[in-house]
Amino acid sequence: MHEFPRTIACTGLVLLLSAGCAQRVPPAPADTRAATPADARAAVMAADQTWAAAASRGDVDAAADALAPDGIMFPPGAPPVVGREAARAHMRQALAIPGFSITWQTDTVVVAESGELAYAIGRSRYTFPDSAGGIDTVHAKAVSVWRLEPDGKWRAVLDIWNESPALPPILPTAAEPSTPAAATAATAPEAEIRAAEDAWARGIIETDTVALTRLLAAEFVLVGPEAGRPPFPRAAWMTNVASKRVYTDSVSITDFRVTGTADSAVATMLYFWRPIVEGRRMPVDPTRLEDTWVRRDGRWQVVLRRRLDPAPRR
Repeated sequence: MHEFPRTIACTGLVLLLSAGCAQRVPPAPADTRAATPADARAAVMAADQTWAAAASRGDVDAAADALAPDGIMFPPGAPPVVGREAARAHMRQALAIPGFSITWQTDTVVVAESGELAYAIGRSRYTFPDSAGGIDTVHAKAVSVWRLEPDGKWRAVLDIWNESPALPPILPTAAEPSTPAAATAATAPEAEIRAAEDAWARGIIETDTVALTRLLAAEFVLVGPEAGRPPFPRAAWMTNVASKRVYTDSVSITDFRVTGTADSAVATMLYFWRPIVEGRRMPVDPTRLEDTWVRRDGRWQVVLRRRLDPAPRR
């Protein structure tokens, strides 16, 4: 969703009865639709988070795979980018710009009654060079349309975004749509996310790589506020923890808030930790964090941690 800035520009066998005999014909394609609307919403949300993680870490090919071959992107103030290959080139050009970065959070997914189309609404934040040689930070709101493909994967067929102030989560109002489509308006399970955050902190302190591997999704990436700094993938993060090159013996979380749904949630917090770098104990470092979680196979995994502007030291 909302990729890059305005400056870049019947299942089984079918029997046919004729002249008193049965003729076997080839099976129809398998029905790849999710069993329930909730399953479909979770699948779209997971596909979108995978797309976001790929874009954040600069993986052009993985990001392009989120688009259908006939997908179209509508950058603000620029012509449409038509087709996956054109979008791949657009992404590659944007990601090559020094100082460019992109992160986003999808707040709402609505699935059509057919189970084959959906739309998603969310918010993004990206940076790019300004005319004075500095780095500009822009927030945006976006809508994407998703289609269930023959291979069983959800891919975006339309993606449009435009600039806006920094916004709270974009969720449906109390008045639900009158159509059979159901939106992800359920309250996020705050206690479960808080327990997962505490387990994450405990895993760091205890250097419990087994627990951390379960909590961090394979596509997990850490993104900082510094312009031009590349995202930090799970493998590198786990290596730091396992080697204790950078770790901590103290974590405290305050101002903890969760928004989202039963399948995907964003946690924001003020995170106090005392880094120990190559055996040297550093001052307590208070940092604003935003973590994106998705529920997979009945458990929560974090796919993205954004380190926001550091909080003032006290």
